[in-house]
Amino acid sequence: MAGNSSTKAPDFLREPFAAARIRLVELNEGAQKVLRGVIQKGEEGRKSVNSLAERISALELGGWVARFREQAPMRLDEIRSKAESFRAGATEKLGKLVIDSLGVATREQVDELLRELDRLSRRLEGAEKARENQPSAAEV
Repeated sequence: MAGNSSTKAPDFLREPFAAARIRLVELNEGAQKVLRGVIQKGEEGRKSVNSLAERISALELGGWVARFREQAPMRLDEIRSKAESFRAGATEKLGKLVIDSLGVATREQVDELLRELDRLSRRLEGAEKARENQPSAAEV
């Protein structure tokens, strides 16, 4: 009997234990109900956030595409202009490099040499005229 009485609660505790058990079951059911509600609201919130994110992304992408379409011709002209300027500069530099490496005079250098030759030619002509105008030693 002693073993039997240790497994069974005394009569005066049975009623409070049963009430506590019922209360625990009710609390557990209530907690599970609240948890399901929180999970459901979380899912709804996640769906709402995803929907908003998709709409914002679509708006941003749509705005970006619209801005790109508006600015593309201007940017294309700007890029084309820069490319043309770069090409012209590169062609000029390459031409100078080739001329320098071949030892050929540039147009500017040729013009400078022609001016110098003209100047020297005039000096020589002036010197010849001065000799012709001077009386020779035989004539004096």
